[in-house]
Amino acid sequence: MAFFGSPRLASVCLHALVAEFNVKLVVTQPQKKGGRGRSIRRTPVDECASEYRIPVMRPERIQSDFRSTLRSFGVDLIVVVAYGRILPEAVISLARFGSLNLHGSLLPKYRGASPIQSALLNGEKETGITLQMMVPQVDAGDILAQEKIPIGEGMTAEGLLGVFIERAPSFLMRSIHKHLSGELTPVKQDESEAIFCTKLKKHDGLIQWESESRDITKKIRALNIWPVAYTTLDGKILRIFDARIHPASHEKARTPGRVVKLDHTNGIIVEAGNGSVALMELQMENKRRMNHRDFVNGYRNLVGKLLGSDGE
Repeated sequence: MAFFGSPRLASVCLHALVAEFNVKLVVTQPQKKGGRGRSIRRTPVDECASEYRIPVMRPERIQSDFRSTLRSFGVDLIVVVAYGRILPEAVISLARFGSLNLHGSLLPKYRGASPIQSALLNGEKETGITLQMMVPQVDAGDILAQEKIPIGEGMTAEGLLGVFIERAPSFLMRSIHKHLSGELTPVKQDESEAIFCTKLKKHDGLIQWESESRDITKKIRALNIWPVAYTTLDGKILRIFDARIHPASHEKARTPGRVVKLDHTNGIIVEAGNGSVALMELQMENKRRMNHRDFVNGYRNLVGKLLGSDGE
């Protein structure tokens, strides 16, 4: 088996696979410099592979000639979990038992790079994980297995990812064993029900306070891993990681983005296009992430401030 993956979700899956399969090769994203010290950072999958002394490759891109590398390792099955690169058909078609991909949605819904965020942005009550046979088209392969995951009230992307990390390894293990024993019948996806999601960019996190409070709250919860919803306060970036809808005040005149109340129980109350939003977890530029109570202790003159009024 060859395993392709990069983030923590992929590393916990690799950890489970190593216990029952002969993982001969791991392919992950290249090492990068990061943090204030600009130290070299390896992906969680890279670190996991090193722990088990599995050979690791970190190519900048996967090209067709990578087939020869896989052949040299005697790869008969390819498993891909959040690798972050598109594999060419020449690589996908190499393994005797196929190339399998674990995707974070109930395909054909939310094909693409941001399935967790998209499910939350669209207010879904349920999502899931899918094991599919890989094809050159993104997330369009035949479905081998699926597992539904409910989306709880107020769940953030971090919380939902945590559920995926908890449930994906056992789901992947069961499904691969069934695939290899011939117990699973691939099912074609219904193209008429396909929904696509794109890779998120930093500016997607900008909060438009004129929007409805429900939409602002969904954005904050959905984007709290990346790119993180943000606004400005006194000319500095204010990132917001969690929020909830707050009942509208009875004032007729409303100013979207205005801080109207500091509530140690319910949060920092900000007016929106309709209703209000209670900010629960925040991070001021160059400061640590903190809950609303700690934030208020450092910014006692917040009431009356207008968020996002600095040319954003």
